[in-house]
Order: sequence, then structure tokens, then C-alpha cells
Amino acid sequence: MRASTGVFDYLAIWAAKRAKGRPYRLMVMFMTITAIASPFLDNVTTIMLVAPVTVVVCNRLRIPAQPYLITEILASNIGGAATLIGDPPNIIIGSRAGLTFTDFPVHMAPIVVIVFVAFVLFTRLLFRKSFRYHPEHVAAVLALHERRAITDPRMLRRCLVVFAAVVLCFGLHSVLRSSSS
Repeated sequence: MRASTGVFDYLAIWAAKRAKGRPYRLMVMFMTITAIASPFLDNVTTIMLVAPVTVVVCNRLRIPAQPYLITEILASNIGGAATLIGDPPNIIIGSRAGLTFTDFPVHMAPIVVIVFVAFVLFTRLLFRKSFRYHPEHVAAVLALHERRAITDPRMLRRCLVVFAAVVLCFGLHSVLRSSSS
């Protein structure tokens, strides 16, 4: 979806602008975007979509990208634990436990939210030396236009419709399966 539509570029620029170049705020925004995408996309896919724009934004702000990439990887793992399709082992766990697609987030989402919040707070302490604010470089990020990142709006709409349909079908699977029996 990223290469054809630019949606993750859009989100990264949007996050960087909302964070106003503040390193910790930026990290939290990137982690949140990653954690929200991960329950619906494979963790590796999510990181491959988010990492390149993270590096670009960090380079423009002249801050090290490594802490951001590390936290995104961990946020992806945390967020991916919320659904059956977020992490491959979840499918095995869900099938062995007899959980449906909707049962899994009911049980896991509250735990995932708590762990994610604790992780966000922990990163403030863990990477505190990396949060150097350079106001002179913020203009380079604020000059980016997130709307220009969307390269194919029509394709984006199509992808979002298909994505929503797939998630809806996963959610309705147990209902449809039990009504056909």
C-alpha cells in the first residue's frame, strides 16, 4: 500500500508535524502509528513500511534514527499481539485455544494497551539521551507537505475499501460459520 499510495509517508509527515520536531513526541507518534497498524498487518511488513520514512524524518531533524527504529520494532510486536493476524504465533494460539478472530482482541487488547503505555513511558527513560531538540532543523520537517505524499488517491481508496472488507470478513467469520452449520 505504501509504494503505490504513499499512505505511510503521509502518516510519518503528519506525525512529525504534529510533534513539532520534538524528539520524544515524535517517537510516541511513530510508535503509536506502528502499534495501530501491526494488529492488521504482519509485523515485518509494518516495519518495512514505517522504517524508511522514519529514517527520512530523523535525518531531516538531525537526530539518530536507531532509537526510533528500535521502538517501532517493539511497538509492532506489542501491537501485533492484539489480533490473530498481527503475529503468526497468534494463529496457532487462537486455533489451539478455540478463539475466534473477535475473541482474541477481546482478551488481548486490554493487555496490549497496558503494555504499550508502559513501554511508551519506559522509552522516555531508556532513550533520554537521544532526545536532543534542534529547533533550527524543525523547519525542514514543517516544510514537508503530507498531502503530496499520497501519490495515488484512487488506489488508496481502493486499498482501504479492500482492507476494511478483509478485516470485516475476519470479524464476521465465526458468525457466518455458525449460521451455515
